[in-house]
Amino acid sequence: MDPETPVLTSMNLAGSLRLFTPVPLVVHPQFESENLRKRVQLGYELYHCGSEESFADTMRRLHAEVVIFEYNRCFFTPYLLDDKRKNCNSKKHEAEDQLCLKLHARPRFFERIFTNGNYAAFRLRRSHLPPGEELSHSAVAGMIASGDAWSDYVASCARTQGDRCGARLLETAATWEHTMKRKKVAAAIRKLADKAYPNDGYVAYYLARYLDYDANQPQRALEYYKKAVELLPDNPLVLKEYIMFL
Repeated sequence: MDPETPVLTSMNLAGSLRLFTPVPLVVHPQFESENLRKRVQLGYELYHCGSEESFADTMRRLHAEVVIFEYNRCFFTPYLLDDKRKNCNSKKHEAEDQLCLKLHARPRFFERIFTNGNYAAFRLRRSHLPPGEELSHSAVAGMIASGDAWSDYVASCARTQGDRCGARLLETAATWEHTMKRKKVAAAIRKLADKAYPNDGYVAYYLARYLDYDANQPQRALEYYKKAVELLPDNPLVLKEYIMFL
């Protein structure tokens, strides 16, 4: 990502990003003003249930090009917006109505550019995709859990992140398994990563741990532990896990 790219994210994450990246941040965590509150009110739409098109308009108003979601904050937030039309309401909304979830499905105005175990980043498209049928929350849930929702990202991840992509995909899968509580999504990501990175030791290691600790499939876990040790023979953590498994 270009270091001049303006980024929208939460106040907390913006504070952390300022320590190690020069990117312009829409929400500044270290001073208070009336204009800052207005920006926060606009920007924190990212954790609510407005439409994707509305959020794209908000990004343009804030001159932001990339939005970063924190997976551990992807829930019905108590932080309410002045524009009540965009607030999540647990009495009428489902979890999949949240932008932090539905942008993973079939976004018209955004393109996913990064995920790992903690964050998902989306870039605002210069030209949005043609309109399609509006997705219900159940359709969003089904689409996120399909390989189609992730295959383009896996391909671009391989090009832009190289050898780091496989491990990050498995970190993402673990988060969808445990934090997001969506096992079908995690399964789709694991399947794609296993196919895309058959000779990646970290992918083999993460798959072995999943099969060992979560799926309770020791025979399959053993296969992946062996592969991980063969591909990462000098990694003490992988070797220790393999010995403990035996």
